[in-house]
Amino acid sequence: LEKKQRQEEHLVFSGMVANSIVHDFRNPMSAVRLDAQMLEREARRVEGARPERLAELAGRIARTLDRMDGVFKEFLFLSRPAKAQSDRFDLVRCVRECVETLTARLEQAHLRVALDLPATPILVEASEPALRRAIINVLQNAVQHAPPDSVIDIRLSDADDARAWTLDIADRGSGIPVSLRESVFDMFVTTRPEGTGLGLFMARTALRNFGGTIAALGRTGGGTVIRITLPKPQATPPRQEKGNGTWPANC
Repeated sequence: LEKKQRQEEHLVFSGMVANSIVHDFRNPMSAVRLDAQMLEREARRVEGARPERLAELAGRIARTLDRMDGVFKEFLFLSRPAKAQSDRFDLVRCVRECVETLTARLEQAHLRVALDLPATPILVEASEPALRRAIINVLQNAVQHAPPDSVIDIRLSDADDARAWTLDIADRGSGIPVSLRESVFDMFVTTRPEGTGLGLFMARTALRNFGGTIAALGRTGGGTVIRITLPKPQATPPRQEKGNGTWPANC
């Protein structure tokens, strides 16, 4: 009986992983498809294809495919007991690349993104593929809810907490009801009939693995702010030089 229960739990978990993979691959695959369509249209231009535009689209497709490979590798960790490895990487670059992944979708939806990011690299410690998935899922949610010709505002700052970085992704959609602002991060909870209820759940799961948080807030004037926080990495202690046991060694 116990063995059968474990098998049933494994089947349920396998189904969840399969659904998650499909969900997380849908966004970049749509981006690749749209970029490929634009690439084809550019190649067929009567006036002649513009080499710089061809290079831009081809490069974007290649980078998106690389990120899809990273997503796939991240899902391999779900079948292992060990936690996903973390690295230090530039959060500013990561955010910009997430926006780039959805460029085609943003253009199709007639949306603009306003970035308010630090001018210098911001190092965080996490799994970059997992964090990228979380940010893309939140951005995709904003794209689906924002009205055409509106702006999605993205701001990265440590003004609210000197110990953490706060990433706000704000849209001008209809907003999330107060009663759903906590449960919207639970599995299979969605405000859209066609939604899977996996995107925000997976975002929260990924962030929690590295000490991050995610919350849904109302926005003055209408809309939603999804707030992601990531702790700042602890400073690496300086390597102690060998000496005679006294401090300072060079006095």
